[in-house]
Amino acid sequence: MINKPKNCDNCAKCCTWEAEIYSEDEIPEEMKTFLPGVFEDGSGDMWMMKRNPETDTCIALDLKTLKCFIYKNRPTQCREFELGGKMCLLARRTSSVKISP
Repeated sequence: MINKPKNCDNCAKCCTWEAEIYSEDEIPEEMKTFLPGVFEDGSGDMWMMKRNPETDTCIALDLKTLKCFIYKNRPTQCREFELGGKMCLLARRTSSVKISP
């Protein structure tokens, strides 16, 4: 059993999950320009964050710091991923992706 974590330091397991972006997520135009290729078209009002093919993590994850470089404007799904919540603990328990700064 995994103890409830006190912080996200050196984890980033939530970044191993597919991140969906819905129309209500406000992605500033300058971010789309700054991050070409980060967002790929999904169906209808949904987009997906692209994956880093080398690590199978979200492409917005800075692998040197294990921090999200679009954190301020991260998708709703990411904002709702609560530290120590059910999904956090599941990601920590089941992700086989090895990430280290």
